[in-house]
Amino acid sequence: MLTVKVNTFRLLRIKVQINLI
Repeated sequence: MLTVKVNTFRLLRIKVQINLI
């Protein structure tokens, strides 16, 4: 469960970075 949370957080961060560019 914890790993899944970290994975989703990472994906969200990547999405935000792509949106910023």
